[in-house]
Amino acid sequence: MDTLEVLVKARGLLAKPESWIQGGLSETAAGDPVPIEDERAVCFCLDGALMVASGTVMVPDAYLALGFPNVADVWDWNDDDERTHAEVLARLDEAIAKLRTDKEEVMETLEIIRKTRALIATPETWTTQAGARDHDGAPVSWDAPEVACRCLYIAVATAARSCIGEERVAEALGFLRSADIAPWNDAPGRTHAEVLARIDEATARLQARKVAH
Repeated sequence: MDTLEVLVKARGLLAKPESWIQGGLSETAAGDPVPIEDERAVCFCLDGALMVASGTVMVPDAYLALGFPNVADVWDWNDDDERTHAEVLARLDEAIAKLRTDKEEVMETLEIIRKTRALIATPETWTTQAGARDHDGAPVSWDAPEVACRCLYIAVATAARSCIGEERVAEALGFLRSADIAPWNDAPGRTHAEVLARIDEATARLQARKVAH
């Protein structure tokens, strides 16, 4: 179960004011403390809800998503005398919304990178000369139908079709900005294998982020 799923499930467990508690992990409807695995447990503190939702004792990724460095901070925040149920749900909702946005961005960036790789998948479709070229090696517009090979930047721009998409892919590829892609692509001795390797490494990192979310 990924972090987003854990938070959504935890929120469901704490949806009603009477389902949230302070000073303990879990209780029965009558207010009696019980282990979180007890079937009578229906009320939870924030950490208890995270534990039930994840099926594990420690949920560090969920803590971080909620803005807590460690579990002790979760307890301290949950058990604050002035803490309210509404604040608990608000914190969960904020983290859930951010993770959903991040996950969507990761998926969109992954799709652009996959399209980028497909455009320059073979040595014949890639060039170290900035821009796009036809089968005879003559420069052509990046969106011309006769484009036969592209540098990495043009492949990214073609796949992204937006400045925002370009910058996201540039960051995923390890560049500070999209303008840095062309100089790297055109560096003396650059090989097609190195270009694909950089794309594949970025893809692997994004896949790991997707799973983490």
